[in-house]
Amino acid sequence: VAQPEFVQLWLSDAQAAGLDDFDWLGISYYPLWSKYQIPEAASAIDSIIQTFEKPLMVVETAYPYVIDNYDEANNILWENAVLEAYPATPEGQLNYMLDLTEQVIAGGGRGVIYWEPAWISTPCETRWGKGSHWENATFFDAANENEALPAFSFFDQNNYRQK
Repeated sequence: VAQPEFVQLWLSDAQAAGLDDFDWLGISYYPLWSKYQIPEAASAIDSIIQTFEKPLMVVETAYPYVIDNYDEANNILWENAVLEAYPATPEGQLNYMLDLTEQVIAGGGRGVIYWEPAWISTPCETRWGKGSHWENATFFDAANENEALPAFSFFDQNNYRQK
């Protein structure tokens, strides 16, 4: 389900239509399109888990490490996706992931999956453009021969800060 605020409506309608055999809840979370900001994510996730009594993961999120376009495909995440607390820098992207994961876990969620850490720019062409619409939000630096960014340390559980 796209965004925490739509889970209740979507699943209530699905259950009314007969959907009752599911084991997990998977949601996307992008602050740009959500009414919940990162500090509110834990309470939103806790509410969803309490309502549906299922384990939950954020199965899609992303954050730009830069506001540059390195190819002919327009990027999905531009200036309007940047939060004041998380500048569009490699460190801002990493801190976004660490803080979001911390909130998901605090709310009872099981974890976070990033969309799409490896969607670097290539010469591939689609009907939407040539390149990648996500190269400014990958875990690779498009301006530096796709060198790995600090966001990879998000996968190291020792980085999760406990409060």
